[in-house]
Amino acid sequence: MSNSHQDLLDLTLAFFGRVTARGTHEIKNELAVMNEQIHLMQEMLALAESGREPDLNRLSELTQRIIVRLEQADGAVKRLNKFAHSADLEQKGADMVQSLKIVEPFFFGRLTGGNRLTLKLEGEDISAGTDKKQALLEQAIWACLESVAEAAEPEQEIRSKVEKRPDGLALCFEARLSGQLQEPPSQILDPLGARVTILEQGGLEMIVPF
Repeated sequence: MSNSHQDLLDLTLAFFGRVTARGTHEIKNELAVMNEQIHLMQEMLALAESGREPDLNRLSELTQRIIVRLEQADGAVKRLNKFAHSADLEQKGADMVQSLKIVEPFFFGRLTGGNRLTLKLEGEDISAGTDKKQALLEQAIWACLESVAEAAEPEQEIRSKVEKRPDGLALCFEARLSGQLQEPPSQILDPLGARVTILEQGGLEMIVPF
């Protein structure tokens, strides 16, 4: 295996590791909260067995909390499952907007650190199809997000836009920067034939050929 292929493999494994770690950590947190609520319910039921009148309002409140956490855990499982199915390297063809929507919840989720960055997507209604492999496209999008987030000022909204250009699909991320923005690794961009341009107004643009 050549060095470039080994580098791509290492970067891809690291990417999938980060995404799955964030997804499973979110699920673990939801399960921990549900477990805590269940223990409280068990304590109340034990008191009821000893003759103490149970607080039905409190039991109802705990039940509702468990339902909410269960719904959040279910959403996390579905997002992780969708990401896992998108990783089929034998499947060609991907949509730029949909690929961004798949990785966005993991990157900007509640458990991704204290920078409090959010994402605003424009142009999400356009048809942004390409013949590239979706897993590689998602990895490139993640790498672009990492580059911008590492240089961005905290507590702001990163603006993103997808456009069709004559030479391919353009994905732009703009933000106020407090540090120097670095281009994503070429090992991630080259398999897509993609190129990245650093924007003077702050941010970067990635163009992926159709």
